[in-house]
Amino acid sequence: MASANSVRRPSKRAGGHHFSVGTIATSKSARTSVLVAQRRRISDASNTLWFKPTLSVAGALVLGSILSQIEASPGTRLWTVSFHGNSNDARQVLTVIIGALIPVTSLIFALTVVTLQIASTQFSPRLLRTFLRDNRTQLVLSALVGTVAYSLAGLFTVTTDETPTDQVPRFAITVALAFALGCIGLLVYYFGHITNSVRIDTIMRQVESDTRRIIARDHLPIGETDLDPDWMEPISSPENAVTITAPIDGYVQGVDVRLPALTVRKRVTVRVLPLIGYYTMVGRPLALVWTDDGSELLPTTQEAIRHLIEIDPERRVERDVGLGLRQLVDITNRAMSTGQNDPYTGTQAVHHLTTVLVDAIGRSFATQMFRDAAGVTRVISPIMDYPTHLKVVCSQIRQGGLERHPRVLLELLRMLGILAELAPTTARADAVRREVDIVLADARRIIPSPTDLDEALRLGDDVLRRLDEISTELRANPSIP
Repeated sequence: MASANSVRRPSKRAGGHHFSVGTIATSKSARTSVLVAQRRRISDASNTLWFKPTLSVAGALVLGSILSQIEASPGTRLWTVSFHGNSNDARQVLTVIIGALIPVTSLIFALTVVTLQIASTQFSPRLLRTFLRDNRTQLVLSALVGTVAYSLAGLFTVTTDETPTDQVPRFAITVALAFALGCIGLLVYYFGHITNSVRIDTIMRQVESDTRRIIARDHLPIGETDLDPDWMEPISSPENAVTITAPIDGYVQGVDVRLPALTVRKRVTVRVLPLIGYYTMVGRPLALVWTDDGSELLPTTQEAIRHLIEIDPERRVERDVGLGLRQLVDITNRAMSTGQNDPYTGTQAVHHLTTVLVDAIGRSFATQMFRDAAGVTRVISPIMDYPTHLKVVCSQIRQGGLERHPRVLLELLRMLGILAELAPTTARADAVRREVDIVLADARRIIPSPTDLDEALRLGDDVLRRLDEISTELRANPSIP
């Protein structure tokens, strides 16, 4: 959701992100809230399964009507590539194309629904949004319904032999045949794509890629900040701070990039209260806002700020690292369930979790603060710190059936061992140690086989021993206050 005219990329600065405001929006606060709401509705609609096919139908109708007016005269170059049959032949060709593609389109929709059902029941219901936003599925559907609409537009212009002049849109018929051939190729492509998209390996790679992209985009490397990467901002709010309440029920997605520009223009500071990914309800406190000079906050400004803090009925992986982690955890737990009993898939999911957490351990998860050019804090947005992310991942997997699958428990300990090697601070090393201790305690309690238990305890002892060495090194050479 990049703003076209105001907020630049964050740069290194103690205490949070620094931004420069180039051209500040001149619209009134009341208009801002309306525009933000409209843009979000458009953005939500553009990601739905029906949006691109609808645009394709509208465009195909227009294109069919235009190309039907083009006449291909004998002797011209256009004539050599145009349809040469009479009006009855033209109507039959278009009728065959329409009659063939409508059942194919129904088949594509049916396969898509089956794919959604498989993803929901076998992997995780939180993966449905990923499948619904699949651009390649939307492309195939758009091509099929667009070709049908184009053929209908051309069929409308074809006259019969009873008319004085036999009008045949020859060039338009040729284009319809080309579209039909293209749809055959797309149909073959779709079968291959849908078969590959329901493979668990493909799904896990996609979730991992999406989550790592968010980490790289929204979280600075630890070397670019002078603060503890899990620092929680303790700023106290003044007594005259105004409480902004949530306008709808849903999950907090973050702040709109236009909010810093608004706070600079209005000379106010905004402190978001819920963490990103947390659920809030209508009327619950959403943010605290206060002006620089202590003056009264205008109602229009309050309304604009309320709409510039993004809330959605469902969590979105595009903004929420925790959701990406939870999707992989869901796959792990489903694989360990008695219904599937697939420990190999569970270990694979832990491998993908390891990759994501390795990326995240070198990034800052401190409270996000946006400052203006003068260094004044304008927006304070709390986020979940790294130890909490790690705790959520490990606790959900521990509670998902490790007693039946000790191999998954071993992979979980290996993941923690890798994270221990890369821990950049004592706080994160201590978080890893805490999870290792809990996993080992659970192993002693739930693993009945002495052999499996002994293997887990030896691996856990190795991780703890290495953690002792790393913690000693970090305390002796602290790089981050």
